[in-house]
Amino acid sequence: MKKFLPASVALILFLLATPGFAQLTGPSLLGKIRDNLNKQTSYKVSLANDAIIMTDARSGVTVCTVRQESSQKITLSCVVARLKGLSAEKRQQLQRKIALFNFSSAVGTLWYDSRTGEVTMEHFLNPRQVSPVSMASVAARFGETYRAEVASLTD
Repeated sequence: MKKFLPASVALILFLLATPGFAQLTGPSLLGKIRDNLNKQTSYKVSLANDAIIMTDARSGVTVCTVRQESSQKITLSCVVARLKGLSAEKRQQLQRKIALFNFSSAVGTLWYDSRTGEVTMEHFLNPRQVSPVSMASVAARFGETYRAEVASLTD
């Protein structure tokens, strides 16, 4: 009986310590993220095709897409710019900008596809480690970073 009691106490403590959001998946998780994103006014938020679409409230431009790839992976993604036909010098400048961004940015990683000319930004979140409220906050920050990078890359 002595061994059973500590084990059951440990199980109860573990279950109490496990965050409730760790159990959310699929539409319920995306719905909670969407509900939290709807509390701010910078973006219009909609749920379509198992993804959240964030649209700039002023311009109507799609800012980013939030998708649940698995129970442990939420992906924020967007196309920041389409820069076809860059000279070798311009491509090197772009790659330096991307390297500096990736080194210093708190949210988002930029990628350049020289074949398509697309500069994309992605960020990954683990729903087992991050609450829907925090994910919505990161998504809003991702949107602000997107706006800054669009301005930076298209000037």
